[in-house]
Amino acid sequence: MQTAFLKPCLYLFSAFLCLTTLTALAKTPGPLFANNDLIRFTLEAPFKKINRDRNKEKLYPDSTLTFEDENGEQVTLPVQLQVRGNSRLAKETCRYAPLRIHFDKTSIKDTLFDKQKKLKLVILCKKNSTYQDYLMQEYLIYRMFNILTDSSFKVKIAEVTFLETGGSKKPMTSYAFFIEDKKRLGKRLGLDTIRGNRISYTALDPAPLSLVTLFQYMVGNTDYSVLKGEAEEDCCHNAKMLGIEGRGHTPVPYDFDFSGIIGASYAVPPEGVGIQNVRTRLYRGFCKPDMVSLDSSRAIIQSHKEALYALLEADPLLSNRARKKSLKYLDSYYKISEDDKKFEKSVVKKCRGKK
Repeated sequence: MQTAFLKPCLYLFSAFLCLTTLTALAKTPGPLFANNDLIRFTLEAPFKKINRDRNKEKLYPDSTLTFEDENGEQVTLPVQLQVRGNSRLAKETCRYAPLRIHFDKTSIKDTLFDKQKKLKLVILCKKNSTYQDYLMQEYLIYRMFNILTDSSFKVKIAEVTFLETGGSKKPMTSYAFFIEDKKRLGKRLGLDTIRGNRISYTALDPAPLSLVTLFQYMVGNTDYSVLKGEAEEDCCHNAKMLGIEGRGHTPVPYDFDFSGIIGASYAVPPEGVGIQNVRTRLYRGFCKPDMVSLDSSRAIIQSHKEALYALLEADPLLSNRARKKSLKYLDSYYKISEDDKKFEKSVVKKCRGKK
């Protein structure tokens, strides 16, 4: 296998041809995700009932989202809330249930939330500094993948005041972040959602596939699949599958809270992967087809090393303890990636399937 350091220009040019066509065609994600500035808003809803019920089929109407627009005017939008998630929805894992916000189409026109039909809101699992770091680290993982490719979910950091309907409970203010809706992602990239519970790896586009699997290795995440969805859900587990008929499919990962770079106290590796701790890296890419583009993906991640470090070093909401921990974990990836023998042993020889 050729290495990225024998012919770096060739590999980067190859990656450019494979991965930037979608970038050139990508549409804007809407005003909410136009920049990375923090926004502030108040969310008023029956949170005591929401956190007690934790019913994913139930919508909670008569909720509101209030924010200050660019002219300094208060804007109040009618919204409906819905709980979501799997592991973080469990009461024993998280005190506060993850949320999805449904917007009224007419009320959001020409506002910050224009064109956003519904959005996931990642909130604190528990209100303490450790869980705030978990949230910020996951947010930054999304931002890291944004640096590498436009075929990624946009995110928006927010400071949210949670207000109980009727004012029967003291308001709570904490950080949270929105995740771009998967349908909006598809429209932005000009790609369709691929339906079906299972997908053959031969149907996957090698270039984005290898970038996803190597990125997941870098952040230490094994809690995903690019071949199968949960139960009877559409493929895939913690990855959105997009594509166009007759072309290779593009996986777009999400939900990184089980990543080793975070090391959340509640995170455990999936059964059957052969590791005991999420901090242990395991490459879950395939020998075919993504091994074909592995050198290109390695070169892409290498070429963005400075930007990835700068993102972690500069974020003002991440504690120094979590920052040092994340940077040290990133160091350990580059020690492998920048050494051909270590990369061969830890990544190339760990690929799944026939070589």
